[in-house]
Amino acid sequence: MDDTLAAARRWYAEDLRYKVPVLRNPQLIEAFASVPREKFVSPGPWRIISDPYSDAFLTPIPTRAGSIMTSS
Repeated sequence: MDDTLAAARRWYAEDLRYKVPVLRNPQLIEAFASVPREKFVSPGPWRIISDPYSDAFLTPIPTRAGSIMTSS
C-alpha cells in the first residue's frame, strides 16, 4: 500500500474521532484507517458534511401514495 495513502487514511480516521462521537470506538477508527474507501466512491477530495440533514443534501422521493419522503 502506498505510504501516502495510508497516512491520509490514518489522518482522516483520527480526524473523524474528534468530529463524529460514534467513532470513539477504536475498531471503527481502525476500519476507517485501513479500508481503501477510494475504491468504492468517486475520486476525492471528500468532505465531512457538517449538517447532512439540511435541505441542500436531502433528496425528495415521491411515494406511490403521492406523498414525498426524503433520502434521510
